[in-house]
Amino acid sequence: MMLFHLLNLFLFEQSVLQIVFAGRFVLYYARKKPYNKILFIILPIGGTEKIMKKLEEYVRSIPDFPEKGIIFRDITSVLQDADGLGLAIDTMKDLVKDLDFDVVAGPESRGFIFGTPLAYLYHKPFVLIRKKGKLPCETVSQQYDLEYGTATIEMHKDAIVPGQKVLIVDDLIATGGTTEAMIKLVESLGGVVVGVVVLMELAGLKGRERINKAPLYSAITYEGK
Repeated sequence: MMLFHLLNLFLFEQSVLQIVFAGRFVLYYARKKPYNKILFIILPIGGTEKIMKKLEEYVRSIPDFPEKGIIFRDITSVLQDADGLGLAIDTMKDLVKDLDFDVVAGPESRGFIFGTPLAYLYHKPFVLIRKKGKLPCETVSQQYDLEYGTATIEMHKDAIVPGQKVLIVDDLIATGGTTEAMIKLVESLGGVVVGVVVLMELAGLKGRERINKAPLYSAITYEGK
């Protein structure tokens, strides 16, 4: 609406209107005839300045969940905010912009959320890593340890061609057990994991050390557990 009124004003006064975009602001200026005067108007885009939040400000931290002494980092608050989701995807995309990869792979379910947009933006195929028994065709599997027991992840046998460079995408790395299993799964098909990118890293749990043969890129790093 503001731009509409400016245009009417300048055209009515037979001015030559020029617009320059400068970050979040727009500079409107006009050389007024016949006196050759210049009018400058600077406005925030949209009429009001929007203050950009940091990515970590979109993450909701819940103390004493699931048990006392633990701070749960909730990503649903990122996903349900359009700006937060966009910033998360853009940040993860920029972290791997110089990485050479052929395929993006991600585990269910949150690896799908962040992995698929990155695959789309880089025009790469996306490979699903799922829990045992969820994929319909012939699979390869990898078992890994949990705090109490074990779990198994699977991938279609034809999902990766030997020699392909793979980027693994997930929402979180903690102890690194799941990520390590995904790397082994990719390698069992002859793929080469050239990087792992996550939204959040809990550095205190030392997952980075566990997967030290694959570069880790994290959009947010929390020093605790």
